[in-house]
Amino acid sequence: VIESAKQYLPKLAAGYQDPRVQVHVADGAKFVSEREGYYDVIIVDSSDPVGPAVVLFRQEFFATCKKALRPGGVMVTQAESFYLYGPLIQEMFGFLVNLFPRAHYFTTKVPTYPSGTIGFSFCSMGPDPLAPVDPARAKALGKLEYYTPAVGRAAFALPQRALDLLPEPIARLQAVL
Repeated sequence: VIESAKQYLPKLAAGYQDPRVQVHVADGAKFVSEREGYYDVIIVDSSDPVGPAVVLFRQEFFATCKKALRPGGVMVTQAESFYLYGPLIQEMFGFLVNLFPRAHYFTTKVPTYPSGTIGFSFCSMGPDPLAPVDPARAKALGKLEYYTPAVGRAAFALPQRALDLLPEPIARLQAVL
């Protein structure tokens, strides 16, 4: 996949050329279990929860990733569409609410994804994505093609159908955005 991306999607694969990038082709669950207190941020863009990828949606994997985070660390994972995977989202957030001080579900539009909407988990040992945006930090982002602080915050504003899948403390916080 990596080599094909470099060959056929060179603009999307440009990040591989960055000297800061290290690519490890390995079992991700095993890899992260060997790096306790190592990461500030863990981003998991996994396959759907079928076959070998099922483990990436289980409490044990999230607990392992939590151990791999430094104090104040953040983990963001692909967490499926609330239109298609309601029971999975309920299960995940049922344990995430107890595992991380801050756990939230957010969405974005992806026209090529089934239902057009994909969800993510935001699991934090520090930063709060629902906190007011620091204007100086927002200005430091510069002008980006898509992202603005308002778009980032809006990703956490959910329809009732999605809120109904989340544990009460999370749903209550996200219902008032």
